[in-house]
Amino acid sequence: MVQAWVLGSGSASASTAEMRRAGDGQSVGAVRNRRERVASLGFRGARSVFFLLAFLLLFSGFAVVRSFAGESAPQPASAQEFTVLVDSGDSLWSIAESVKRDGLDTREAIHRIMKRNALSSSELVSGQSLIIPSSIASQPAS
Repeated sequence: MVQAWVLGSGSASASTAEMRRAGDGQSVGAVRNRRERVASLGFRGARSVFFLLAFLLLFSGFAVVRSFAGESAPQPASAQEFTVLVDSGDSLWSIAESVKRDGLDTREAIHRIMKRNALSSSELVSGQSLIIPSSIASQPAS
């Protein structure tokens, strides 16, 4: 006696519904194949919907973050502050050295100038206007 076990069906024999469908001229294997294709399409469809939703969520999040990201432009100079026009060959170090008050560390002056002007690097461009905070200069440089 030979027994055939079908893996994944949960039983050793075909279900009664499959047997009824197989009675319509289709084999039990054909019915199972069709059911597996439908289940496979369901998984593929669910996976596609998941990736589509993840994509939409990701890029809508980027759009929200971008819309709330503001330009980091400094406020205009107040009455106590003054501006310095950057010339060719100027560096933050040379400008801080020339405008800082005595006793203030040049590195601290550079840090305050960068913070006040919202600079992310120490690179300067000729013609750029820098606002010198009143906290580093005792009097405006001429």
